[in-house]
Amino acid sequence: MFSSALTLFTSGLVMPACKPPSLSPLPRPLAASDGVHTFTFDSVQRRLPLIIDKNEYGETLQADLRALAAEIAAGAPLKPLIAPSAEWESALAPHLEAGDTWFSAPWCRSGNRITAIFDREGHA
Repeated sequence: MFSSALTLFTSGLVMPACKPPSLSPLPRPLAASDGVHTFTFDSVQRRLPLIIDKNEYGETLQADLRALAAEIAAGAPLKPLIAPSAEWESALAPHLEAGDTWFSAPWCRSGNRITAIFDREGHA
């Protein structure tokens, strides 16, 4: 095998350069609105409220989480986080401006939003 490669190299044959696949345009992000039979829908519709209902947290956090579960059930627009980090504020800004809901926002934002709430309360 090495001798074949050496022969190709020394014969002056130039192999075409490898061209990486284009990354543009990227597909749209996954969202809970992708359909009722998707992981993203199940995650937002069933799993997040279940996590909230089946665990006990401090009174303030529990109240925030129950309000969150009600927002999800109502299909309400996302609300700004209380005391977000700069990263979260920047990541959520376009979705808040667009009026995205838990279902229309990219799943990586809505699905991880609960993490930001836990972070704020020191439960990460």
